[in-house]
Amino acid sequence: MKNKIKVQDTAFITSSFRTSREDVSKDIYAKLWSTENSQHWAKIYTDRVSKYEPYAHCLRNRYFLETFKKFTLREDIDVIINFGCGFSMYPYLLPSNIHHIEIDKSSVVKHKDNQTSIWIEDGKLPKRDVQRIAVDFSKDYETKLSHILKPILKNKKTCILLEGVLFFLDIQEANRLFTFFKSIQQPGDLVGAVSFQTILEETTVFKKMIEFSFGNSKTQFKHLTLNDAYYWNLKNYQLIDRQDFYSLSKTYAGHNKIEDSDDILSEQMYLLKRL
Repeated sequence: MKNKIKVQDTAFITSSFRTSREDVSKDIYAKLWSTENSQHWAKIYTDRVSKYEPYAHCLRNRYFLETFKKFTLREDIDVIINFGCGFSMYPYLLPSNIHHIEIDKSSVVKHKDNQTSIWIEDGKLPKRDVQRIAVDFSKDYETKLSHILKPILKNKKTCILLEGVLFFLDIQEANRLFTFFKSIQQPGDLVGAVSFQTILEETTVFKKMIEFSFGNSKTQFKHLTLNDAYYWNLKNYQLIDRQDFYSLSKTYAGHNKIEDSDDILSEQMYLLKRL
């Protein structure tokens, strides 16, 4: 099997990871996406990159799930917009009164629409208000999305999730996304984002992840790392929370100390408020 994985395949691996510690992720539906192939890739990834990756993805899922629950209970969110939704299952884990808009590549959107419809009909998933839109973030998407989203979001409180996208973009594309978010959100609206800090690029575990994800090519991929200052300096947004692997592990699993910390790809989770 080739030591290279397609970007869209990472969505299946993430779902497999989320099943590894369901007590931590609280994602009782991720296992629906689990296949022999996704389990195979997840095991190879864990063996070659880091044994902590499944646990890290469970923590990430739990953080955003709990964040959504908190703000929906306070009625601070009417609509959740998941940019680069992959096969995450947040709509089915949250109350039915929330409208969900999920955005990803057409292949992901089509497959997810088909599968979730089957599972709802079979009683494996609860029915939810979910609208899916196919978009390629590396192309011109603003006009299309503005036309679709602005009528829906009028007078609605929104939370945008950018969970698995930034790593695969460049800085110009990331800036475009946040500029677009500003154009469709109102003061008080939220953005949740995930990224790696630049210092990680010098670690062995990060280099293993790059080699596994992109192979030995020096020209066929790009990846983005961002420091806290990027989020502090975003115009029209205020950073209101920041978490990482270690803080979430302590909060959701009671772990104050993790061994072999050099093998941990500690993603940073950010919560921003529109000013």
